[in-house]
Amino acid sequence: MNVRRLAPSDADDVARIASGGWMRWPVTEIRATMSQRHFVGWAADSDKGGMLGYVLTWHVLGEAEILDLTVDPAARRSGWGRRLVAAVQSNGASIIWLDVAADNGPALALYRDLGFVEASRRPAYYASGADALVMRWPE
Repeated sequence: MNVRRLAPSDADDVARIASGGWMRWPVTEIRATMSQRHFVGWAADSDKGGMLGYVLTWHVLGEAEILDLTVDPAARRSGWGRRLVAAVQSNGASIIWLDVAADNGPALALYRDLGFVEASRRPAYYASGADALVMRWPE
């Protein structure tokens, strides 16, 4: 199991995994995001090769914002999300922000277990009508 920095050549794999997540990014948008100056991304690779998950972030002035974290459905509940968040936490950001749907129990459990706390709420933020919880680490 390996977590490494994303490379521009990973955009197709990110798009493939994103198609199974909540945020279905087109590969052109992924490439554009990855080319931005403040972008930092991490990939989770299996021992047999192949990307199993990713986290996309902005890093600005010592703070990071998690834009998207998705693990391939076949690899979920195996610790990959935890390892990807740990990569962001160890990359020099003193504060990390993220939005998560209030009805996304597995993601909320992960983030709370890693020390994220709710900072605010955006009512009916998602197309489903779910609120977005704005979370921060550390508290």
